[in-house]
This record gives sequence, structure tokens and C-alpha cells, in this order.
Amino acid sequence: MKLRRRFRFWLLVLLELSFAAVALATEQFWMLLIAGPVAALSWYFVEGPRGRSLPRWGVNIGALVILSLVLLSALGELDSGRSMELLSSFVLGIIVLRQWQERTPQEDAQQIILSLVLVLSSIMQSEQLLFGFIVLAWTAMAIYVVILFQIYSGTNKARRLRNDVALGSRHLMPPLTSRFGPMDLASVRRTTLLALIGVAIFGIAIFVIFPREILFKSQMPGRSLGSRTGFTQNVDLVSSERINESRREVFTLQWKDASGSAMQWPQPILLRGSVLDNYEPTVRKWTLPPTRQNDFSRVLIPNMSGEFMSLGIRPLTNSSQTYTLDVTMRSLSSNVVFSPWVPIALSATEGRTFQFNSRDLIIRDAGVDVLGSYWSYRLKVQPFPPAQTIMNLTGDDVPNDRLVSFPVPAVRQIALDILTELEVPVSVLPDETIWDRNRRVSKALEEWLEKNCAYTTNLGDFIQIASEDPIVSFLQRYRFGHCEFFASAMTAMCQSLGIESRLITGYIAIEYNKGTEHYVVRESNAHAWSEVRVGRFQWASMDPSPRSELEAIQTRNSSWADSWRWVYDRIDFLWNSSVVGFDTRTQAMLAKRATGGWENWFRSKLRSVTELASSFNRYVRLGPAGYIWLGGILVIVIAFILAGIALVRRRRRVMDVARLNTVDPARARILARQLGFWADALKIMDRHGMGKSPHETPLAFTHRAAAVEPGLAAHLRDLVDLLYRIRFDGHEPDRDELKHAEGLVRLMRTGGGDS
Repeated sequence: MKLRRRFRFWLLVLLELSFAAVALATEQFWMLLIAGPVAALSWYFVEGPRGRSLPRWGVNIGALVILSLVLLSALGELDSGRSMELLSSFVLGIIVLRQWQERTPQEDAQQIILSLVLVLSSIMQSEQLLFGFIVLAWTAMAIYVVILFQIYSGTNKARRLRNDVALGSRHLMPPLTSRFGPMDLASVRRTTLLALIGVAIFGIAIFVIFPREILFKSQMPGRSLGSRTGFTQNVDLVSSERINESRREVFTLQWKDASGSAMQWPQPILLRGSVLDNYEPTVRKWTLPPTRQNDFSRVLIPNMSGEFMSLGIRPLTNSSQTYTLDVTMRSLSSNVVFSPWVPIALSATEGRTFQFNSRDLIIRDAGVDVLGSYWSYRLKVQPFPPAQTIMNLTGDDVPNDRLVSFPVPAVRQIALDILTELEVPVSVLPDETIWDRNRRVSKALEEWLEKNCAYTTNLGDFIQIASEDPIVSFLQRYRFGHCEFFASAMTAMCQSLGIESRLITGYIAIEYNKGTEHYVVRESNAHAWSEVRVGRFQWASMDPSPRSELEAIQTRNSSWADSWRWVYDRIDFLWNSSVVGFDTRTQAMLAKRATGGWENWFRSKLRSVTELASSFNRYVRLGPAGYIWLGGILVIVIAFILAGIALVRRRRRVMDVARLNTVDPARARILARQLGFWADALKIMDRHGMGKSPHETPLAFTHRAAAVEPGLAAHLRDLVDLLYRIRFDGHEPDRDELKHAEGLVRLMRTGGGDS
């Protein structure tokens, strides 16, 4: 294949990989479905025999049209979170257009740069495992394409210089043509491999020195669940980029009753992850006040044996109704321990340290001395704990009554108008307490929101008005939105009426698998709701989002592929826990191990492996013989690995000594199996001090060996004859010929006579 055609082909492959990267990152797969085939067709029309291409003025007009469409899209939905998506769309369109024009080598270089821009913009938008694989493939292909481009551009430069010389010469000169042969390909592949190793070492060094939370501080959340999964510590009503309908699994949950039997709860389970009661109207966000961000004061270190550890300052009893949650993370990592209701005890099988917020009853993984995030945990929870239990969890502090208000005055009047319409009095009635009033009023507001507002994750028509708060716009102007708007409106109206209320973010467990008896919680199950204080020690969950709509979305998005997502869940979790979630804490842990902490780490891992083996042995009930059986399996696995390494090394040696790198790969694999005797013979000659020179033919080497080692050379001559017939005459040796060659090699090894 000509050098130009080979380079253009692999450049097209590189561009297609960048299209796949941006489509996966933005979850806009129409980009790949449209741009991919259109760019591929350019190979047939532009690089084909007819060489049809668009004029440059046509490409320029097309670029202006694409720019106009991108600007209109940006003006139609003003959202800073879409900046990378818009940039990707523009660059992708330019790349496809330029593929249809006749390009110079400089313009080919620009295509490579635009592909790099496309991938970099995608990196800012995605942290998925599959995306990581695509980026790795793109990097390897980019190195190969850049090396081809250097050869291609150098050839073009030499051709131009040759033409300039020919114009000033009186003699005819043949044109300079360039083809790519097997030797050239082998050299380029070796160079590409060395470059990949260098890039990998450099990339790992940069990754370790600069954690993701530093490189992407404004975009990425460190070890917490990413902003695009839906769950976040803050709720931003200006940007809706977090809302998606991804089917990727976050974790599974098994709900057990007091007897330990798995069961399905009659209603969807709300899993708390963050508690927010502070609204900032200037930035239109629900946030955690700075004074409460460090309330995680109590340190918990559960026993690795799996026993439950009390979260209170004193041991708790299970006298009240108690349930158990078994949570296993799937694809995403998190430092938040999600829990419904009131957690009273925690169990973990990993040597981890947890922190407990006694005010909001939120638990998080402190990550001390452990790389990555937790894999699983177990919780005991109580839906209606007695006052003594709450005081035990909060440290004997009795919650104070406090006056609350909402910083947007218009919300109070809206709430009063709604209650007037419903004929629900705001004041405390003669036969009720203030807590009864809170429950009655908040329940009325919850039902009104559920009946009068539409649920949607598409906010394309929700135009933000600078002079109007988005909560007011939701209640008066639009009355449609996703769960964050429903929960924000609910919490805001309650606070405006003096009712203590707070906004909760987390997940809602809807999908129940009856076969495995557990809930599957996906990214699309990220949710927000309200909690209203209805007692001195009691908060009631109020979810104004229409439950029927949530269940309909769950059903609509389900597909056959959901049942296969578990295949790469563990790998995906390790990717998000150790790579996406690499932060300064993990960096410090690596530094600590590098200065001598590996011994403790190795001991803990050895202890974990031992416990795993013990658990498996107890499961299969083999007794002491089980350990012998496991040890035997381990020895067999190690033996297979060592044998595989030996076979790979032998095959590489045969490929080198028989010069098979220049042969068709399919034919080379066959010859590598047949010519093993020649590699063994050369190894024996090396031991006798008769190494073969790389530029020496096998026959010349035999003649030289005959003068020094005539006994070995006699056998070597027969092997060379068979080598020539197999390698160059296309002879297919039978089993007897190969056995005879192996016998000659054994005689050479022992220095024996004829076989």
C-alpha cells in the first residue's frame, strides 16, 4: 500500500475513535451514527480512483453554517455546563467537512490536532470505564498516526526538493515514489511501542503528581459520586447537567426484616446522602452551611469480622422495629454511606474508618489508610426510633426549636395562596400541636405539587429569568421540572411558613429483582425530596415528585442490556474508585507506602486473602482438605501462567531468528510453530561460543561452524536444509520431519552422534 493511502486510512480510524469518544462522553450517540458514516464515505469518494472532493469555498460555507447552528443552540439554552458539549459539536463538524476536501500534509496535521481537541473536550465530560478504553485506543492510534505522518510529510518534502532540482537540470529524473514494505511496518511498530511505553510512564507520573481534584477542580468531585450521576452535595437550580437517564448501576441493596429474611418494601426506598437546608438566592443553590460542613466529628472503626458496631455513644438495643440493609457498590465509587431513616449500627468487612454526623445522621467513609472507596457495607435502621435512641445518637443533645424563614419573599405568598385554595389553615388548630400542624400543612403542599406540576427531565423550555427566582418560576410560570424543583419548592414553601424543613439528595430504590431479592439502584435513580420536622425528635420524608412518573421513567428506560451490566461492574468500580476518584488523600497514601508503609499494606491484603479463602472453604464445606485443594488450584494457575510466559518468549525468539516479522501474520504464526528447532539450535551454538551474526545467512553460519565444531555442524547442516525448505520453498513438514529435527537438536545439546 502506498504511504499516503496508508496514512490517510489510519488517520480516518483515529478520527472515528475520537467521534466514539465524544459520543460516549456527551451521551449523544447521533454524533457517531451520523458523523461516522459520513467521514467513512469520504474515504471512498476522496481517496478513491475518481478523487471527488468539495471545493474549499464549499467547506468554508459549511463551517460557517455549523458555527451558526452551535451558537443558536447555545443561545437557546444558556448553560455554562454545555460549553464542552458545544465545542465538541463544532470541532466534530469541522473535522467531517475537511475530510471531504483535498488536503495538504499541513491540513492533515490540523486534522490530528482537531481530533486531539475533540478527545480532550470529551475527557472533561466523562469518567466512564468504556470511555477510558476508547481514550487508550485513541492514544495508541495517535502515536502510530503521528509517526506515519512524519514519514509521509518527509517524503512529500523530499519529492518537492527533487522536483525543484529536476526543473534546473537538463537530465530527466524519475519521479519519487514511496511504498510501505514489511520492514518499514516492523520498524514503525517498534517505534510506536516504545513511544507508548514512554507516554504511559509519563502519564502515570502526571496522574500521581496531579490528582484529578486538582486538574479538574471546577468539574470533578474527587472521590464522591460524579456530578453527572445525579447525586451531589449541592443542588444548583441554574444548571441541569446532572439530570440524566443513564442505566448504569450504582449499587444493589437487599432489605431484610428483623428475622434476617430478604423482603420487598411496600413503597420505594429513599436513601439519604446529603442534608441541605440553606438556600442562597444570589447563586440559586441549596448548600450546606460552612459551619456544618465539618460536623463529621465522631470516628467509627467497625470490626472487620462483620459484626455490627453501634453508632450511638452507648450500645443500642433493637427493642424498636429494626431492619437491615446490605449494600454492594457496583460501578460507581462514593464516600457517602446511603441510608433510609435512622441508622443505628454499621458493619463493614474492610479495614476502613467512617465518620458520623450526629446532627444529620449521615455517615461517610473517611478513607484513612485505605486506597479507593468502600465496596460494601451493612446497616441497621429504624423507621420510628424512640427519643432515647435519637438522644443516644446525637450525644444526649435535645434538638432546639428554631425560627425558620425563606430568603425569597414571593414564595411565602405563593404558599399562602395554595393553602387558601385548598382551604387548609396555616395556624395551629385548637385540637392539635405544632407538630401536627407541620404534618398537615406540609402534606397538603406535597399533594398539591404532585397533582398540579408535571415531572420531566427535559428543561429545554424552562427559561431562566434573571429577575425571578427559579423556584418562583417553577411554581407560578412553568409548573414543570425534575425532582430538584419539586423538592426545592416543597422545602421553600415550608420554610417560608415557619415550618422546619430541609432538602435531601440521594437515591430512590424502585427496581426490585425478585430472583435475587435485591433492589438495583441506577444513575437515573438519583433523587431529591424534602424532610419536614413533625416532632421533637422526628422528621418525616415528603416526596412531592409524582411517583407514577418516576416509575414510568424506570419502565421506559429498561432494556435487555440491563441484565448484563454486572459483567464489568467490579472493573468499573475499581476504575471509578482508584482512577476517577484519585485525590490528594490517595496521593498522600501512596507517598506513605513508598516510604515504608508497604509492609502493613501487604499484611492487610494477605489477611484479606486468607479470610476470603476461609469463607470460600466454609461455603463449599470441604474442611481441612479444602485448603489443600485451593493450594493445588493456585499452583496449577501459577504453572499455567509461567508456561504461557515461556511460550510467548519462545515464539518471539523464533520470530526474530527466522526473520518472520516481514511475513504475513497468518503465515508467520504457522512458521513460528514449525521453526522452533532452528531457535533451539542457535541457542545451543551460543552456549558453545558460536553465536550467529544477524547479517550472516544460515548456510554461511554452518560453514563457519564446521571449522570449529564439526560434530555439531553435521547436525546443524541437516537443520539448515529443513529450514530453507520450510521458510523459502513453502514446504509443509509432516510430524516425522519435525520429530527428526527435534532429535537432532537433542543430539546437539548432548554432543551425541547420529540420530
